[in-house]
Amino acid sequence: MDSGNAPGADVVILTALSLESDAVVRQLAGGRDAADANGTRYVVGRIRGGSTTVAVAQLGEGNLAAAALAPAAVDRFHPRALLFTGVAGGLAPDADLGDVVVATRIHAYQPGRSESARFRPRPMGWPVPHRLEQLARQVAQSGEWRGRLTADARPRVLFKPVVSGEAVLDATDSPLAHLLTEHYSGAVAIDMESAGLAEAMHRIGYHDVLMVRGISDRAGGHKRATDASGWQQRAAGNATAFALALAERVGASAVAAQPTAPSAPVRLVAGRWPAGLAAVLIASAALLAASAAREQAPPACNLKVGFFGALTGGDAEPVTPMADGAALALLDHNREHPDCPMTLAEFDTGSESAAEAAARAVRDPSVVAMVGPVFGDDVEVAAPVFEPAGLPMITPWANRFDLGERGWSVFHRGVAHERRQITAATNYLAADLAADRVFVVDDGTEYGLQLAGQVAQLLGARLSGRGRADDESGGPVPLTAAVTRADVAALFYAGAVGEGRRLYADLRRAGWQGAFVGADLLHDPEMFAETGPQAAEGAIALCTCGPPGRAAEGFGAAYRDRFGTAPGPGSDVAYDVTRVLLDGIAAGHRTRAALSGYLDRHRGSGRASGTVFQWQDNGELTPSGAPVWAFVARAGEWVPLAELKP
Repeated sequence: MDSGNAPGADVVILTALSLESDAVVRQLAGGRDAADANGTRYVVGRIRGGSTTVAVAQLGEGNLAAAALAPAAVDRFHPRALLFTGVAGGLAPDADLGDVVVATRIHAYQPGRSESARFRPRPMGWPVPHRLEQLARQVAQSGEWRGRLTADARPRVLFKPVVSGEAVLDATDSPLAHLLTEHYSGAVAIDMESAGLAEAMHRIGYHDVLMVRGISDRAGGHKRATDASGWQQRAAGNATAFALALAERVGASAVAAQPTAPSAPVRLVAGRWPAGLAAVLIASAALLAASAAREQAPPACNLKVGFFGALTGGDAEPVTPMADGAALALLDHNREHPDCPMTLAEFDTGSESAAEAAARAVRDPSVVAMVGPVFGDDVEVAAPVFEPAGLPMITPWANRFDLGERGWSVFHRGVAHERRQITAATNYLAADLAADRVFVVDDGTEYGLQLAGQVAQLLGARLSGRGRADDESGGPVPLTAAVTRADVAALFYAGAVGEGRRLYADLRRAGWQGAFVGADLLHDPEMFAETGPQAAEGAIALCTCGPPGRAAEGFGAAYRDRFGTAPGPGSDVAYDVTRVLLDGIAAGHRTRAALSGYLDRHRGSGRASGTVFQWQDNGELTPSGAPVWAFVARAGEWVPLAELKP
């Protein structure tokens, strides 16, 4: 083996075990030693039979090792992609020994709150980059990777979520097994490194990362037997075969992304810029680039629709279903138009500011439309940057009323604004339910406080009391006594589904039989998790959406198959507005200006939500296209109850 300084590698492959790294090294030619700043040793060589250069290293087991050591690999080699490959335990019955799993999402199962009677998970998750996932799907469909398998190997490739923590799972009846079954039923594999690697890469701003695993045991009590039968070596070999074929595709791809290793920070003699000044400077630079972006004619194909929202970090949980809905829309569109594929470009406000993300979007002339921003505060920052660049946007979620009054020609909203839900909720409580005494509860968030406050104000004399379901102060149990003492006919809840679910269950256990009406965040399949469908029976949730039809059933099935879970709030609208934009591009509206004109004239029903997407001059949906419906929980599903009058 040669010595000396190794060149920068096209792809870095990291492993936890020696048998995993050995499987990769055996497939390399001309290997040389290299080291990074941490002292981690690499073998750098060319894939046998190919031209792609790979650097491979064994980091050791565990998320801590992956998080601590992987960033140095990016700094040392500046790769086009970083892959983590090796073995994993199988969680799904249809995941056979030897099957290859390409992670479509990574869940950390250990974060949570331990209480005396139960453990309440607080999930953390990371998406995978669309570009790499698409290349991996091409590899799987082509079958090119199977040439590196042993003669008797016939593994499948599963594109599914994985869970990651610090435990080796080897039982089906352990507390960990029950936790994973209850909260992560869509995951097909469990490992000990993916979460640490994903968080470390997010922290340094490097996003071209993918996990490729081979199933070596079923995580069900027979690990020693399967290990003794050689399944670790076989599974590692299968995962290596796929990872190397993917590495070749990355190296050969004409559209491979440039390395996203973090650039050197700007150092100012006088210290840091104030945050407000930095945002102004970033936005100003974007305005200077806007006219140039308008002038550049994008290519006929490979245009980009952006998704703008917090894909990582603390705000990612409500954004994830919408990002998944948009990704599914792109996948369906590209299947229908294989001769002219589009790309979904991610603008992650969990890893950069809204001002930075907006500036980056307008500088790229191939980004011709934007799904998002998701949050109202981000719309307020990004829309003034999009406006001079003529970049049309449709937010699938932000319902702040004032956003439609700013005069932005690029602004479009895919849902009803908050005042329609507020007036609809008040009318439903007062007229439809004829509730003369109503208790109003929020969850302490800005969303909950504002919505609950406005409903309470409109209720007037019907308001009987206010309360807060505050998880940090011990949960909703003290609130239960206040509601039952108030002897109210109805309760309106504005807040996240988790606290609403527990509050409703506690109220029913206490014997309160009034009408429980929740705002749109309650309209979530998670209402039936943890406490079970029966505990949610009879709860009512409002939604700025229409009732699901046959199209929505098809969307739900496709979403479950793709992401391993039921569609979350906003996923259907995100799917629909993404399809609206993609359909416009397919119809020949290939510039920002052309797409803006197309949206001004558009009228059509969404495939998933049933919403009629027709916009007024201020970017709001026409009244007929902005319904507010009430749904009731029955047998573990949200069943349409009535369309409400705003």
